[in-house]
Amino acid sequence: MKQNITIVCAILVMVSTAFSEVVQAPAILKKGTQLPAIVCMSVDEKSFDSRTILAEGKYLIVTFFTTYCQPCIKEFPSFLKIKQEAGNNVEILLVSVGQDSRDDLKRFRLKHNIPGFEMVRDKYSTIRQPFGVTDKVPVTFMANPKGEVIFSQFGAFPNEDPYPLLKPLIKGTAK
Repeated sequence: MKQNITIVCAILVMVSTAFSEVVQAPAILKKGTQLPAIVCMSVDEKSFDSRTILAEGKYLIVTFFTTYCQPCIKEFPSFLKIKQEAGNNVEILLVSVGQDSRDDLKRFRLKHNIPGFEMVRDKYSTIRQPFGVTDKVPVTFMANPKGEVIFSQFGAFPNEDPYPLLKPLIKGTAK
């Protein structure tokens, strides 16, 4: 009887430990930390290096998404508006954390009218891991030209509209 109680207790400890690891929030990058370098190939097979963009004095918005995430898709027009208004002062990188092929992502970009954004696949989690991003999307980060994270958002923006929160952070653009 004592042995059975010991076994049950051991199983409960293992299950509770495993469950606590599953429900813990990810360690998302916080404001003021350095943005991890992103060096990869875009879906258009162009080289992308976040360090080059930041060295050019640009802001960088990195948003992690999936092609089936409706809040992600609803945020894209606001990102497009930010890009149009900020022009060369900002670059926007869309990081797909799904299993979509390059061709799937190109079609997705056309379907949702989001030209002008760099889009990359993170099929093996090599980009999202240093950011602390899991498969829960959308997640968005913004870095200033010094590479410091000045904004992070885990989950959808209020009203699925990043514009009011991000646009004022970009210096040198019309308010």
